[in-house]
Amino acid sequence: MVKLFGPALATFPAIAVLVLVVGCESHGLGPAAISRDGSDLLVVVCEDFDVNSIYGEIETVKAGHDWTPFLDLSGEATLRSGVVSGPDSFPGGLVGTWGSLDFDTLEAVNVLFEGADTSDSFQATFYGRGFLEVPAGKWLQTNGLVTSVPCSENSTD
Repeated sequence: MVKLFGPALATFPAIAVLVLVVGCESHGLGPAAISRDGSDLLVVVCEDFDVNSIYGEIETVKAGHDWTPFLDLSGEATLRSGVVSGPDSFPGGLVGTWGSLDFDTLEAVNVLFEGADTSDSFQATFYGRGFLEVPAGKWLQTNGLVTSVPCSENSTD
């Protein structure tokens, strides 16, 4: 299993820069977007991707700004661009856990999508100014825009 702040730090040096950006709105890396449905985080990739694991951590005020795992799936699956994944709808071929979140204390979300070869991996990172506002019914893109459709980096609402 890949830990976002262990061996993967060497693989993803941009994380170190993002972690240092406290109090700023910051999003980055991989082609993905997030939304929410009640206390469930929804994730979508914006390019087809063959995955062997998906691992996610959140940073919250409750945890004292420590990173806490909420998502740990493994197996073999193809994630299709624009297809929404969540606790009740993750791709066939993957097994594991996908927990609900307390969005009132959420400060950051980090999701690592790992392919068969770790060089095929990518990460999507979302930080807020204080609290991270994950929209319901809309999509927060890795470039910081909020859109009405999951994989649209050019339109805002």
